[in-house]
Amino acid sequence: MFKYNRTRFHYIGMFFLFLQVLGVCYARFVPERFFAWAPYDEQTHYHIQVLIDEKPLSDEEVTKRYRVTSQRVESRTIHNIFSIIEQYESTYGSEDWAKVLVTYDTNGKGEQLWQYPRE
Repeated sequence: MFKYNRTRFHYIGMFFLFLQVLGVCYARFVPERFFAWAPYDEQTHYHIQVLIDEKPLSDEEVTKRYRVTSQRVESRTIHNIFSIIEQYESTYGSEDWAKVLVTYDTNGKGEQLWQYPRE
């Protein structure tokens, strides 16, 4: 019969717990923080503006392009929005040569600008 080996299961459990703690610690120091296991303590008001061939896209066109609302409050880190834009522009939109400008304000600390492509 199968003999239950308690120490082996304890080591396996401790190993998985260690991997989770390691992942949480890593996530606390990267901008995306997808696996940080912490409450999102940021509120970022942002507005995305896109120019293609010097023609600005409407808010509806921007929303359709990136599948995120062109202006709203993001309760997670703003780097998630940057990541979505960079991913789209480096793949599907690579032939459009779009210029993207995101104005954002995180927790009332003042307006900042982010642009794609980065200069």
